[in-house]
This record gives sequence, C-alpha cells and structure tokens, in this order.
Amino acid sequence: MPADPSVAIYRHFPLVRAVRSFEETERSCLFPASKKTVLSLTKVPVETVLESTAIDRVSAHIMVRKGTPSIGGIADLAGKTIAVQQGVSLLAKLGQKVTFKEFKTPNDKVASRMLAAGRVDGMYGWNPDAFWSWVPDSYILFEKMGYGAPSLALDRPVFVSSTHFLCQKTAATEALMQDVNRAIRVMRADGRLKEILGPYARIVGVDVPLEVTR
Repeated sequence: MPADPSVAIYRHFPLVRAVRSFEETERSCLFPASKKTVLSLTKVPVETVLESTAIDRVSAHIMVRKGTPSIGGIADLAGKTIAVQQGVSLLAKLGQKVTFKEFKTPNDKVASRMLAAGRVDGMYGWNPDAFWSWVPDSYILFEKMGYGAPSLALDRPVFVSSTHFLCQKTAATEALMQDVNRAIRVMRADGRLKEILGPYARIVGVDVPLEVTR
C-alpha cells in the first residue's frame, strides 16, 4: 500500500490473488465481486465488509466449443473433464454428486485457448469437454481472441449473482462507499454503466430487475 493514505492504487489480479489481497489488506476494495461469494472464499468477518448497491448481473455456465451442443444440466457433466479457474471448486458450487474431473487453469484466457485447441494440457493427455466461466466475461474474451461466441445454455446458469464494489470497513471506506453508490445510481440512469461495461453486460435496474438473484 502507498505511504500516503490518500493515494489509490489500482491492480488487476487473478481471482485467488485478488481475494487473498482483499483478505490481508485493511484498506482494500474489490471489484467485481459480491459479499456472499467473497466471504465463501475468505475468513473475513461478514460485519467488516461493505458492499455497494448492485451493478450488473453475472451468471456462471459450462462453456463448450463453438458448434458443440451446449450443456444444459448437471447430469450432462457426468464423465467429462471441465477446466476450472484456480480458486474455484465447481464441485463445491454444484453441491451435488457428479462424476466429472476438474482441471485447474490459471485463468479463463488459458482455459479458452486449451478448449479451442482441443486440449487442457498435453502432459496429462486430457482433452477438455468444457470449461467453467462467466457471462458476460466469456463473450468478451472469446470475441477478443477471435473464437466466436462460446456455446452455452444462457437460460440455465449454474450460478447467478449480482456484482458489487466491496471494501474492508473503515471510516474512510464508509465515506467512499457513499460516493460509489451515488455514482452507480447516476451512471445507471444516464447509460454510462452500460457504456463502460459493454454491450454484453446486464445492468441491474436497466436490463434486469433490481431484485436480481444473489
């Protein structure tokens, strides 16, 4: 952290490192995230975490190669190899007994390359059937990498949440959160949230109701 408490530092971290940094740094904020998800991955007490008003709706899906039939149910995972980002346990999230293999990848970019190439990692000899990722993130990533839209069952997500700006609770971050909430409401109303987050984003209060599934 900077010596001057008025200076903000913006850093982009992989999932696990971002969550660990948030857990270990008192003057720390995190975006995009939800209190429920972060608390499930850390030991941070719930009463010490501030959460902004909802920003957009995200959903997790099992992605398969373009032109391949989408996976629309948990039963369809049986016997498959699923690439999953480090720090995420798909088995834990599903909360059911399903017979599939998890292969850990450092990030979705690596997983999407492996999926497009038809392999997870040659040293293991595993071919991925699919990988776990998010909407809108996966649409943005696949478009950027020139793969075309991934095949997924958009109406049957594995997990749904709203995203928020989170902070460790201090006097300074409580004041900051008030400013953040005002900014979210203004930018939601004037269209800037949609412009910033892109055409695939589903803005809470615009594209989806304010009462989204958490």
